[in-house]
This record gives sequence, C-alpha cells and structure tokens, in this order.
Amino acid sequence: MKKFKNILLALVLFSGFLFVLPTSVRASAEEPEIAEALETAEAVQEAGSPVVGPIGIGGGVIAYISQSGELSLTAYDDADDPVLPKDFMESWGRDKITSIKVDKYSATIHFPVDSSYLFSNFTNLKSIDFSGFDTSRVKNMSYMFLHCESLEELNLDRFNTSNVTDMSYMFAFCGNLKKVNLRSFNTSKVKYMDYMFYGLWEMTGLDLSYFNMANVTSTDYMFHHMTNLLTLHTPKNCKVSTNLPVTMYYLGYETYNKMPNLTYSKYLASSKILSTGGFDDVLDPEKWYYVPVYWAAAHDVTSGVGGSSYFKPNDDLTRAQAVAFLYKMAGQPNVDSYPEPGFKDVKNNDWFYSAVRWAVANKITSGMGPGMFQPGAKCTRAMIVTFLRNYSQNAAYTYVKPTTSSHFSDVPGNAWYKSAVDWAVENGITSGYGTGTFRPNLNCTRAMMVSFLKKVYELPILSNS
Repeated sequence: MKKFKNILLALVLFSGFLFVLPTSVRASAEEPEIAEALETAEAVQEAGSPVVGPIGIGGGVIAYISQSGELSLTAYDDADDPVLPKDFMESWGRDKITSIKVDKYSATIHFPVDSSYLFSNFTNLKSIDFSGFDTSRVKNMSYMFLHCESLEELNLDRFNTSNVTDMSYMFAFCGNLKKVNLRSFNTSKVKYMDYMFYGLWEMTGLDLSYFNMANVTSTDYMFHHMTNLLTLHTPKNCKVSTNLPVTMYYLGYETYNKMPNLTYSKYLASSKILSTGGFDDVLDPEKWYYVPVYWAAAHDVTSGVGGSSYFKPNDDLTRAQAVAFLYKMAGQPNVDSYPEPGFKDVKNNDWFYSAVRWAVANKITSGMGPGMFQPGAKCTRAMIVTFLRNYSQNAAYTYVKPTTSSHFSDVPGNAWYKSAVDWAVENGITSGYGTGTFRPNLNCTRAMMVSFLKKVYELPILSNS
C-alpha cells in the first residue's frame, strides 16, 4: 500500500499537475506511510520535473534539460554520425547546467575534431558522465574545461587522446577541481601543454607518470597557481623533452610546507631529479624529512646515492658524504688555489676529493688522527653540529654566538662539541632528541643531515658578527 501511494504521487507530479497539500494537512499527516509518500513527492518535484525538450542542438543530437539543470543528450534515431557541436548549449545558458550525460539508449556521440572550449564556461557543472561519448577523433582539446568552476572530480579514463596535439589551458581555472584521472591519456602527439593546469587551487595531487612528453614544445606556466599541490608525479619511464622551459615547473607561490616531490619548482627546473619523478624512497609527504630532501635536491645539494633514483634517508651519513653536502651547498667553488689536504686515505681521483680539500681549507674539519680523514667513517650528531657551526662561521650567514648554555643531560660541560651544540640550539638548528637529551654519539642519518642543512641555509644572510 505504501509503495502504491508513493508511485501514485510521483505520477501525479510527472503528469504536470501541481500537487500541493495545505500546511494543516501536512502537519496532521501522522501516519508514517502518508508522511513518506509526501517526502517522495517533494523529492520528485525538486529533482527537476518537468523536463524541457527535445531541443535540437545540431550534429544529429537532441537535448533534454530538467529544471535542476540535468542535461541528457541523445542522438536522432536516423543520425548516421552524431557529433556534439562545439558550441552546444551556448544559446540556452551554459551556467544553468549542473550535469551532463548521454542517454543510455542513445547511439555513441562523437566529440568534434576541434573540441577546444567544448565545455568551457559551464560554471555550475558538477558532473559529466563520459560513458556515451567517443573522443578518438579529437585533435584539439585546448580550453576544453575552461572555467568549469564547480567541478570537483573528473574521471577521464574513457578518453582516447591518441590524436590530440593541443592540451593548452585544458583545465585552466577549474578552481575547485580536486581529483582528475589522466592515467589513460596518450600524449605522444601532444605539442602544447602550456597553462594546462593553471589555477587549480584545490588540487593536492597530480599523477602525470604515464605521460609521454617527447614531442611537447610548450609548457609555459603548466602548473602555475597550483597553490595546494603536495605531490606531483612526472613522467618516469617515458621520454621527456630535455628542452622544456623553466616555467613548466613554476607554481607561482612559494610555500615550503606544501612543497611537492619536484616543485619548489623555480629551483628544480635544471635538476636531473625532474626527469625521473623524484626519489623512489621519498614519496610520502607526511614524512618529516620529505621537504628537506627535496629542498636539498632543488638546491643541487644532492642528486641521490651514486646517481641512482634513491636518496636512502635512513642510511648513516659518512664523513665523505657530510663534507660533500656542505661543499655542494657552498656552490662547489674551485679548489685549485687551496692547499692539498694531505690525507693518506684521500686520493685526487676520489669523488669526494674536492669536497675534502675545500672543507680542510675552510677549517670545517681537520681530519681524524694523524694524516687520516677516514671518509667512510660514520658521522655522529656531535660531529655534524660541529661541521655546521664551522661552516656557518665561514659562510655568508650571520654567525650568532650562543648566549646561553644548552642543558642536555648527555652533553657534559667539558665536551669537545659542547659549544657547537649550544650554537645549534641557539640558532634553531636542533632542539635535541626529546626527553632532555641530544644523543651526541648517535649516528647522523642522511635525512637528519639535509634537515640540518635546510635550517642553516635559512639563517639570516648578513655580515658576520
């Protein structure tokens, strides 16, 4: 009985009658069946009945529009090759449409060869179902979703982009777009990607790892104003043009705390890390060392371990690696004028030779024991803060002498590294290891090192005091 009442009320509405009950009747409808039937009737009315249409929009396609802006497209029964017109719905007001789909009983509807601006200025569009469309003929997708400001998600896994050459401005100003599936995109013929993701303020992650950018010639401001981007996976196993302009990686706003894999980008444009998609073992933005590692890559302080795609953040830092990090942060100055380091275990063809020669000349280290540097020895936290203090004294940063003494329970007042620990605490390089300890004899990891380096780099650049 309840189901019959619901259906009856819905049919009354769809038949074009205005079904309105007085407020007193509504208030007195205490029977659950009647109350639920009324709710169903109101829901049907709010869903957009009646429907406006059919509207001929050209290309062998007709449209039906509900009062709530739901647009349903269908092909004429006798249409041999239905094609969605490029300017469809312009005369009916694109800002009135909230959803678009192809009727399930319709023949497949093709996108036009030139699909530029196809869905532009559908400012209130919240969803598009692409299951009834065919994109295989398209060559131009530029500006396709321009100013679709209400879209929050796009699933484009049905897109065939094998013939597309232009994707410039494709998603520009889709300010609320948070998720877009591009994994099926074939970009082998694409030449233009400039401004492609311009103004996607709410996007936090973007996966372009399947893109082939071998033929791309224009990428100006491709990611400009993506101010909330946390992760960006660029092509790794695909060919990538080596001549892409710097602005491809320019986000527009400088926020280290939201730095993605490959972007605090104005520093990364020339980095080899760009073409490899980041370090395979540093992919989680939630890791405490994520930002420091990519800061270091951005500033050419590191390029991974042995030229590989790994950074190995948890590996213990060696003395050779420590001075190499500092030497690179100093800009790898020419060492020809410096005296020979004079260590028996440092040869002039060692990869760390220049770094050691520079470090000794600048009094950052004097070695370990008579005539030995011990490049493979592991660095303790005490050693590293001493290196960093010595580096700061000789670099362009303001050297702030400690005015207070640190009070770590494991740092004796007469320890050889006490003044360096005091300096590190005073300058915000470290706050210790928790529970009132510094752990001076704990081995320093590679992750710890780049974290320390980033903090040193951010010290004021003034005249030494």
